[in-house]
Amino acid sequence: MTWNDIPFKGADPANYTVGRQGTPVRYITFHHIVGSMESCAAAWANPNRQGSSHFAVGERGAWQFVDTDNTAWCNGNWNSNLESISIEHEGDWRNGYYNEGCIQKSAELVAFLRQEHPTIIGFQRHNQVSLTGTACPCDLPCEEIWNRATAILNPPAPIHTTETLEITDITNRIVVT
Repeated sequence: MTWNDIPFKGADPANYTVGRQGTPVRYITFHHIVGSMESCAAAWANPNRQGSSHFAVGERGAWQFVDTDNTAWCNGNWNSNLESISIEHEGDWRNGYYNEGCIQKSAELVAFLRQEHPTIIGFQRHNQVSLTGTACPCDLPCEEIWNRATAILNPPAPIHTTETLEITDITNRIVVT
């Protein structure tokens, strides 16, 4: 799927597989760019790259590169690629880097994807699924993103208070307070 409110930047067709071989989407896989959304878009547009992700997110919002009905090549593991939607995060998340805007926009994207793909059951880090070895996504706070997305999907119920009226008789007048 592609969505009207997320700009589609289109990875080169040589960098992903059409379809998912009947495999349902079960995970969001978190990555980091070690660069900008623009550098990610340039990489996936290069037909010689042999790689792609579905999305990149930064404090400015999200861009989509591969339709979620197709298989992006990002995880270093074919089975993981088939069953996940991959999200790159702008910036170099090594050594304590933190960007509040990127975290919030990612949580909003993850909440949206979980609504659109009810088969999603959890998340995974790139370094947990790659067969080639990587430190990615480094210090990216994946649990925080997932938990914020859960809070967006399940906001706390509003608290209703019941007010009581007190009626006081003041010499031939009734005052309601």
